[in-house]
Amino acid sequence: MILQAKKTLSKLMVDFVSILIEVEGVRLLREKRDRRDPTGAKRRSGSALVRGKRTPGTKIKSLESLSS
Repeated sequence: MILQAKKTLSKLMVDFVSILIEVEGVRLLREKRDRRDPTGAKRRSGSALVRGKRTPGTKIKSLESLSS
């Protein structure tokens, strides 16, 4: 009788721990999903206008025009 109760208690503990692990896994997946951009836009690194780069159609300034 006592042996049967120990087995039952052991099984309940294993089931409880399994449920806790499953719930934690679901929570982590939900948090990871929520961190994404909701619009589904891809992330870009850097700026469209990088320092030192000219945009198309802009004139090049020479040193002579800067000193005048």
